Amino acid sequence: MITGSSPTEAPGTVKIGPYRVDFLFERERVAIEVDGYRYHGTPKRFVDDGRRSKYLASKGIQVFPLTCAPRDALGENLSRA
Repeated sequence: MITGSSPTEAPGTVKIGPYRVDFLFERERVAIEVDGYRYHGTPKRFVDDGRRSKYLASKGIQVFPLTCAPRDALGENLSRA
């Protein structure tokens, strides 16, 4: 079973303790986090994400982050595309 955002809700609607995750596979005890650069690309968010992952691991939930970043954040110049 997948628990998570419906098409009419924003991601992050699955609450586990003090944290929210984008998608949760309850039976498998797996959380999927979509870590886009826009919301997760700062040092503070990097630390916060680590804390969240440690908390969830302490509850027996493994987090799989799916990271996406704009091409320019990966060192590629968009003007050369």
